[in-house]
Amino acid sequence: MIYRDRVKGTQDLRPQNIEVNEDTVYIRGNIDLISEVENGIEEWLWLYDEVEMSRAEYDRFKDLQSIVPAGQWTAGLQEAGRSVRYQRMDGRRAKCERMIRLGIDTDVHTEHLRLIDEYCEAVRQTQYAQGYPTNDPVWPEEPDMN
Repeated sequence: MIYRDRVKGTQDLRPQNIEVNEDTVYIRGNIDLISEVENGIEEWLWLYDEVEMSRAEYDRFKDLQSIVPAGQWTAGLQEAGRSVRYQRMDGRRAKCERMIRLGIDTDVHTEHLRLIDEYCEAVRQTQYAQGYPTNDPVWPEEPDMN
């Protein structure tokens, strides 16, 4: 099973929430239509979170779904989403801590650490949102550290 967030799709029609192919199944959520401009050309894309799994994994998932309440599955998928977001911050955090240790731009990197901590806390709070775990989470924007 592979979890991807912020996938940009070029489909003409809105992507299906569940797409079952011969070998692969895609489960999508948080599907939005966005506009991007590149080289002066506006392009419309679908932005969504996606879980990719083999057909065998999906079949096991469906079999277990009759035993395990649906909320536990969506909670698991949301936990995977939180994990991915935390992992993306790990490298940034390590870089900031290294720069502070070396005494390079300590004020800037201390501020970046604060932004990372705020972001990670906002990600953690998604599990306490109203309607959890059945509602799609509203993920916070990643900190801009340029």
